[in-house]
Amino acid sequence: MSANLIKDKKIFTLPKQRKVLYRMNGKYRVLLMNWGSWIVNYLQRMLIPTLLPLIVAFFNIPRSKAGMLMTATFIGYSLIITPAGYLSDRIGRKIVIVGGMLISSFTSICIGLTDSFAFMTWLRFGTGLGLGTHIAASNALISDYFKGDGRQKAISFHESGSNVGFMLTFILVGFLSSVLNWSFIFVIVGFLGEW
Repeated sequence: MSANLIKDKKIFTLPKQRKVLYRMNGKYRVLLMNWGSWIVNYLQRMLIPTLLPLIVAFFNIPRSKAGMLMTATFIGYSLIITPAGYLSDRIGRKIVIVGGMLISSFTSICIGLTDSFAFMTWLRFGTGLGLGTHIAASNALISDYFKGDGRQKAISFHESGSNVGFMLTFILVGFLSSVLNWSFIFVIVGFLGEW
């Protein structure tokens, strides 16, 4: 099947990135998509530590109170990991992964639009719920597609996404925070996850 699609008698071409995914073998497409979502997961997870000085200055709060943002994230994250694994077995791994990405991305966008620290803390709890769905469901999904030595290599590659996301957070957010307001960075990363 061609990468060119006919729609309303007009031919349009998929962007190059989509062409690569379109032609890729199913299991490698799953691996690459999981790897990308793991990168975005870490981008969203590490936004608070990276932007904390700007958030503290904006809300004029002590750092100890600002630490509640990461606490709320990890409480949500730890509460959902086991149920996410159970749900991925019951309703499907892809549904759990995509649902988690939508939740974490939506709450990140909302964080960028709020001016209430208390509401931001609750939104970070929601972000943690979304982020926590990924690891159990994605490793199980990769295990469904890859067997034997291929599974070990695939999971190793997938796990490298956390390091890439961690590194990208400081580079990307460091640059963006020098030219944009901290709240707009949450919106950008949120839309990146929705994409």
